[in-house]
Amino acid sequence: MNVLEYYIHHLPKSIAILGISEVGTSQDIDILLPYLESEQERIVKVTIQALSRLMKEKGQDIYWRFLLDERISLSKAAFQSIQKNKVHFGAQLIYETYQKSTIEHLSKYLLMILLEEDSWERLPYLLELYYYPYEKMRQLIHLRINQRNPYKKISPQLKEKIMSSLMNQKNNIPNNVQESILFDLKFICKD
Repeated sequence: MNVLEYYIHHLPKSIAILGISEVGTSQDIDILLPYLESEQERIVKVTIQALSRLMKEKGQDIYWRFLLDERISLSKAAFQSIQKNKVHFGAQLIYETYQKSTIEHLSKYLLMILLEEDSWERLPYLLELYYYPYEKMRQLIHLRINQRNPYKKISPQLKEKIMSSLMNQKNNIPNNVQESILFDLKFICKD
């Protein structure tokens, strides 16, 4: 008995969608894509999970689309796919989307994704969030600000953006943090 054919025969049941992702290959992605448009939220959620297994980081457009969805279960499934597959969208896009967001769960997921972006690319945005109102997230932001890749070379434009955030009076970054970043910037900026 062909297990893949068995699951295909039982579509659109959620167990069949997940089953295809377990026994299928990237060639079976097209079978699942139509279920992203299902009226049933559960079917869409398991389809995101299944596509995450089959597409890995190549599913980034799907993950971004559903991350921005107002339905929490779909946004969460997309967020988990982004984390699991280590997908990066760029700190600027994430931060700009975060600033526009009025949906609580989306804001939380965007901040968590921002924390995983390149250490220097995320830095100017994390400096803007230095005094984040919730303690647990603020601690993560401070931790990530201090976790910078010392071997990376950055552009003068990025250095300028970091300096702008660092020196912005409203951010009120403590002197020891400023000094540490300024010291590192001397060595990592390519001219």
